[in-house]
Amino acid sequence: MPAKFRTLLSLTFLLLSSTFSLPASAAQEIKVSSGTIRVIPLSHASAGVLVDHVRDLLGEKGELKILADGRSNALVVRGPADLVQAAVVLIGQLDTPEKFRIFRLNYLDPVEAVEILESSFFNSGKASKVGPQIRATVTTLPGNSSTGGLGGISVPPPEKKDFTVAVANQSPKFVPISRDNTLMVIGSSQDFVIVEKLLASLDKRARQVVIQTQILEINDVGEDTLGVNFNTQSGGMAGASVQGGSNRFQFDTITRRASQLQFEINALIKSNKAKMLASPSVLAMNERKSAIRIVDNIIEKIDSVTTTNANTSVTAKSITQGSAGITLEILPRINDDGYIVLSVHPEISFVREKVLGQNMELMATLKSTREFQTQEIMVRDGDTLVIGGLIQDRTSEAVEKLPWLGDIPILGRFFQRRTLETTRTEVRIFITPQILAEPEEKKHDHPAQS
Repeated sequence: MPAKFRTLLSLTFLLLSSTFSLPASAAQEIKVSSGTIRVIPLSHASAGVLVDHVRDLLGEKGELKILADGRSNALVVRGPADLVQAAVVLIGQLDTPEKFRIFRLNYLDPVEAVEILESSFFNSGKASKVGPQIRATVTTLPGNSSTGGLGGISVPPPEKKDFTVAVANQSPKFVPISRDNTLMVIGSSQDFVIVEKLLASLDKRARQVVIQTQILEINDVGEDTLGVNFNTQSGGMAGASVQGGSNRFQFDTITRRASQLQFEINALIKSNKAKMLASPSVLAMNERKSAIRIVDNIIEKIDSVTTTNANTSVTAKSITQGSAGITLEILPRINDDGYIVLSVHPEISFVREKVLGQNMELMATLKSTREFQTQEIMVRDGDTLVIGGLIQDRTSEAVEKLPWLGDIPILGRFFQRRTLETTRTEVRIFITPQILAEPEEKKHDHPAQS
């Protein structure tokens, strides 16, 4: 039998044996004139990844040639017998099963943990020469929104978010498990140590703040009673305003204690100088957006479409619904110095006019909206932020008449006196954030299961 044919037959046998995941020590060798050829099947590692490691470690002046066979997941090594044997030993030590650990998280979301890990110690943006990257898409679905309390407090759920994580093959792999709020890490023991230390510093109870709001409608008599000045400094900050048509949103802070401020507000209400529209409160987590909505459902538009077929006419109406009222989005950021940075986004809308069609049917509702883009304002714990600027002039007609005579048709108007009275009102929003005192933090371990 010719030597070339025997060599080809031996290679065929070795490639077939690699399909059955024989260990590296079971690889058989082929003697050739230039040295030795061995086909080393891999049981755990990827041939495309491992080939670069072996080349970097044993590729001495091109004497050792190493090829990766992706179909059978094996390495083909050719060279001097001593170098080939060294490659067999090295590959046997590298071809080990991957280890994994499961870290249980107490407060941190596992998807957020993956983002932090991938952007810090395990930065996948760096160039790597150990093979292509693995790209995985993780999707978080929104949960149920929570609604309740006076005034309709609504905390919006997290939005659906898709993000792609690029992980180099030699980097640890992260699998977020939202069901159990755990994180699976597949990697080396060194990776586990880094992940455990990082999670221990990140997975802590988030601070919380109680945001108390009061929405008042104050007439022109009671406007200056509370001592709010939107144009001068108060409480360490200058009043801010934004132009919005004929009205303005304006900001100021009140440094008096909450009990004293509440006493003054109650006095205004009892003296009919103010009217409490709503007083909702919401418990917000640090750097998490909360929303307070006090709105009424309205019919914004009614469209009518008439279809005529032969002698039959069918009219279909399409109703577009909307809302009018007060919406306040707040995102608190608690500082260590006792101050809170509030990102505030107020929006106030009210019905301006109703458009009627034939037969006095409602066709549309026109509303006016005042909205202020997100503004960051620093408030001390317990101080009150005041938002004002929605001013309305209401005109009412008062009729005075003589008994009996004033009710006579046509002639009764000669025994009546009509007066027009204009009342100016302003809607003000009082926001008082109070940081919740946290109990002494306990140490939470991150047990790992393998």
